Amino acid sequence: MLKPRLTKYMVMMLVLMLSISNVGLAAAADKELSKIVVSKNEMSLEVGDSSSVTVTGVYSDNTSANVTISSSWSTSDTSIATVYNGAITAKKEGTATITAAYQGQSQTVQVKVTKKVKALSKNVQSLDLRTGDTKEIILTATYSDNETNNAAASTAEWSTSDEKVATVVNGKVTGQSAGTAVITAKVGSQSVTVDVNVEVVKRVDVDKQQVNLLLNKSESVKVTATYPDGTTKDVTDLAEWTSSNEKVADVLKGEITGYSAGSAKITAKYGTKSVSVDVDVDLTSKLSVEKQSIFFRLSETTKTANVVVTASYPNSSDVNVTDQATWTSSNEKVATVFKGQITAISAGSTTIKATYSGKTVEIAVDVDTARYLDIKDVNDKLAMSVTGDNKSKTLVANAEYIDASTENVTSKATWTSSNPDVVYVSNGDLIAYKSGTATITVAYGGKTVKFTVNVDVADKYEMDKKKHR
Repeated sequence: MLKPRLTKYMVMMLVLMLSISNVGLAAAADKELSKIVVSKNEMSLEVGDSSSVTVTGVYSDNTSANVTISSSWSTSDTSIATVYNGAITAKKEGTATITAAYQGQSQTVQVKVTKKVKALSKNVQSLDLRTGDTKEIILTATYSDNETNNAAASTAEWSTSDEKVATVVNGKVTGQSAGTAVITAKVGSQSVTVDVNVEVVKRVDVDKQQVNLLLNKSESVKVTATYPDGTTKDVTDLAEWTSSNEKVADVLKGEITGYSAGSAKITAKYGTKSVSVDVDVDLTSKLSVEKQSIFFRLSETTKTANVVVTASYPNSSDVNVTDQATWTSSNEKVATVFKGQITAISAGSTTIKATYSGKTVEIAVDVDTARYLDIKDVNDKLAMSVTGDNKSKTLVANAEYIDASTENVTSKATWTSSNPDVVYVSNGDLIAYKSGTATITVAYGGKTVKFTVNVDVADKYEMDKKKHR
């Protein structure tokens, strides 16, 4: 009895297995190769370098599989590029076509082989641009056979860290908006970077340090940007304005409006620099002065200035309270004050204050003292070399006074070098003697400016790159 049952069971299992096999064959027959896709259709390689390409088979049921090893590979020119299971090796300069074939389908990869670049150099360390201005970076590629190409910019891969600040096309960099960006150029396996400063200013100044307002009244302030070359620009409309307390006072393009009693700080930011204005809003009165800064020259015959202080009220006309105000000077050796008349005494700076009915206004007074000292066309760093045109430089020191007048004080200023053996300086004339770094200090009228001079010193990016090679 057991044998017939066992035989019957085995027959049933055989039928079941044949049925499953037929279903699998039918499914396999339904799954056909639609196409093959290569991971790259174009490739640039330097002589001696290799790169891999993968092949993916796409089937009629929307599934896919890696068929790289199963594909047949060929090259149009083995002397330029060879291929094995998708691994392409560059042999010599030229172009070759790599073909991958699988089950009647084929795809090609265009390979361009160039000489190996062993070094890449740039003509500038950094660029300073105004919005809309364009400057060019020149690249020089040195190949493994020691040949050089001074027009490598046209074949380089260019990129920018921030397209809103600066864009680049074949080495031509255009400033788009205020800020900083890093431009990167790549040729083969070598790359260099250039720091770009757009509308980066030395400072921004506001014409009023303090504003007193009545409720719902407005007053405008002006912001001026000073660039490294000494030129200035009204950036009131371009600056980014903020208020520390918008419920008390807010601002739009330099126009400050008081909304409730209290104090607020209005800040204008342009590029990387900012300046602030202290705002006081009162329901009952405000105190104002016609001038918030005064400059005297002791060499001139007139050494006095009269200042008028006005008290304003919501429902009445303004009142001249110059005589009634209490006047003080923070340094009477520099300037004294009596009922609004300021008299210059000696060189220096002082703050004149007028107080009336609990309100105070301030006037900044400078006597034969520069408010700013600038070195034309120099920010924080300067690059020099012991050879060529960069061995020597002539710099100009300009003093700017509180009345916005300027004076060339190059010969009057004191110039010193922290390392004369590297860079020697005298009256603005710099001479580079050997590789290294020195700090140049320029002093005049109580103001001091410092900047670093690098003589044949690579930038940080280049040094870091060499460390990791």
